[in-house]
Amino acid sequence: MHVATEQSYEHTYNFPLIIEGLPDEYVLGAPLPDSVGVVLEGRGKNLIKAIFSDGAVVIDGSGFKYSERFFDLHDAELRLPEDNFRLMRFTRTEPVRLVIDRYANRDVSVISSLYLESSEGFAAISEKTVFNPENVIIGGPERLVRSVEFVKTVSDTFRNLNASTTVVVDINREFDLLEYTPDLVSAKIVVEPLIKKRFEGIEVEVKGGNPGENEVLDPRKIDIVFEGIAEEIDSLEPDDIRVFVDYEPEHGDNRLRPVIIHPSGVDVVSKTPENFRFKKK
Repeated sequence: MHVATEQSYEHTYNFPLIIEGLPDEYVLGAPLPDSVGVVLEGRGKNLIKAIFSDGAVVIDGSGFKYSERFFDLHDAELRLPEDNFRLMRFTRTEPVRLVIDRYANRDVSVISSLYLESSEGFAAISEKTVFNPENVIIGGPERLVRSVEFVKTVSDTFRNLNASTTVVVDINREFDLLEYTPDLVSAKIVVEPLIKKRFEGIEVEVKGGNPGENEVLDPRKIDIVFEGIAEEIDSLEPDDIRVFVDYEPEHGDNRLRPVIIHPSGVDVVSKTPENFRFKKK
């Protein structure tokens, strides 16, 4: 083993490709390849050590300005903790595309990607979720920054909510080329109890045809119990509710289910009766 590892060999490594020295007003406008294949020659022992080394292929960006260019890797610098290797070649033969863009930043709003599931008898109101801060600063290549109108939180689920609470959530770092400041925000989740409200004697309409002179809807009115948060229930009025059944000439003894139209902020808990029919006068 000792004799074998003292001999000279070639071995291929994959090292990260980075750019250094860009002027402060410029940044990369497109990602670089994750790694570059490098063929090194050296003693077997040293080549084994290099497997665990923090090597890198470095492009000197000093003097670069706003542009798109193609960089020949032969002009890059190979950095290794030790210098007892000989660089034979890069496995990548085509130049690396470099997009140099101006640096920009802007405030953008935070959008929720949180799924809220409340306990029975409560409502977690997604629309009332408040973030602190409400905006974050994104910074990076100007063209990309201008295209981003908002950022989202990471997707997360909160279950069995029965009281308002505040949690800390991460910003979804959708673009690797962007910096997010801050990358954490607090979210105040609003949870309110559900209350019920009963409406009695709401007139039921008939649609889809005209009953004969000797037919009548039975019964003609309905009682409905609605449920919702106080804000929605308190504003609910009889004029906001419409109920109808479809007339079926060949209905026989069929029971007809009513259609209830109401504001979207409330739900029907119960109705009396459940079904209707047309009967002879």
